Amino acid sequence: MIRNNKIKVIITSVIILLPIIFGLIFWDKLPSEMPNHWGADGKPDGYVTKAFSVFCMPLILLALHLLCLFITGMDPRNRNQNKKALGIVYWICPMISVFTSSISYSISLGWHDNTLTFLPVILGIMFMAIGNYMPKCVQNRTLGIKIRSTLESEANWNATHRLAGKVWFFGGILMLLTAFLPEKLFIPAFLVFIAVMVMIPIIYSLNFRKKEREAGAVFQMKPYTKMQRITSIICIVVAVLAMIFALVITFTGNISAEAKSDHISIKADFYVDVDIAYDHIESIELRDDVSFGQRISGIGTPRLLIGRFRNSEFGSYTLYAYTRAEKAIVITSKSGDVLVVALKNADQTESFYNSLCDGGKVK
Repeated sequence: MIRNNKIKVIITSVIILLPIIFGLIFWDKLPSEMPNHWGADGKPDGYVTKAFSVFCMPLILLALHLLCLFITGMDPRNRNQNKKALGIVYWICPMISVFTSSISYSISLGWHDNTLTFLPVILGIMFMAIGNYMPKCVQNRTLGIKIRSTLESEANWNATHRLAGKVWFFGGILMLLTAFLPEKLFIPAFLVFIAVMVMIPIIYSLNFRKKEREAGAVFQMKPYTKMQRITSIICIVVAVLAMIFALVITFTGNISAEAKSDHISIKADFYVDVDIAYDHIESIELRDDVSFGQRISGIGTPRLLIGRFRNSEFGSYTLYAYTRAEKAIVITSKSGDVLVVALKNADQTESFYNSLCDGGKVK
C-alpha cells in the first residue's frame, strides 16, 4: 500500500509536519508553555513546553500515520479497496495535525481563546465525510464496522455500511447544529451523538445476521493470515494494557506528607517526591480558597492533581492535591517558588499544618 502510493504518502506526511514550519516562523512570539488539552468548556487546561508542542506533536502524529498505513496495507482485502474510502486512512492524521496545531497556535498567539466556537463545525464536516464514504468501503478487517456479523457475511457488511453511512452523514449535520447550543451542553450532546452513531449500525447488523440465520445461511469467516494474527494480538495486548493503566490511574494513587526533623517530605504515587528544608521556607499558610488553575505538566486524574500548575495568584507553581480536597497548605520558599499541598480531606490537611506550626518547625 505504501509502496504503490509513495507520492500520496509523501504529501500527507509533509502536511502533518507543516505545523513545525509555522512554529519556527512564530517561534519568538510563542509562549514557553503551549496548550495541549482543553476542558469541557473549551478552555485550555493542560500545557506542554513550546519545543514539545512545535516539534514532538507532529512527529508523533507522523509515526501514527505511517503505522496506520502499514496496518491497513497488511490486509489483503484492501488491495481492492475503494480508493475514496481508503483516502480516509491517508488524510485523517494530516487533518488532525493541522486542526490541533491551529487551535494550539491560535490560542498561544492570542488570536482565539475558546475551541468550542468552531469545533462542532470541524467535527460535523468530518462525520459527514466519513458517512459519505462508508457505503463505498469493501469488506475488510481494518476499515469500517468490523464486528463478527459484518465480517462473516458480505451482504451484512454492505447493508450495515449503507445504513451507517446515512447515520453518520446526518449525525454530522446534527453536530453542525450543536454550534448553536450553550457551551455546557456541547460535550453531553457530542457523547450522545457518538453513542447513537455507533450503536445503530451494530444493532442493525446483529438483527440482519439473525434474519440470515433464520433463512438458513451458514457463516464462516476466512482465516487470518500470519501477519493479521500478529497485528491482532498486538492490538489486543495494547488495548488491554491501556485499559489496565487507565483503571489504575483512575482509582488508585495517594499523597502523603510528613514533617521530618529538618524538612518536609511530600510523597505521591505516579510522580516524583519532593523534600523542602525548613530553613528554605519563607511562609506557610492554611487556606480554603485556593484555585488550582490550569495544569502545565504532571498528572491529572479523577483522584489526583499533581505537577506544575498555573493560576492568576501564584503564576507557575507545584501542586500535590486530591481533586476533592477542601483545604490546602500554601508553602512559599525564600526563592519565591510556591508549593501547594492538599491532602485527602480537610482534617488531614489541617492536622499536617498544625504539626508544622505547633512544633515550631515553621514560623
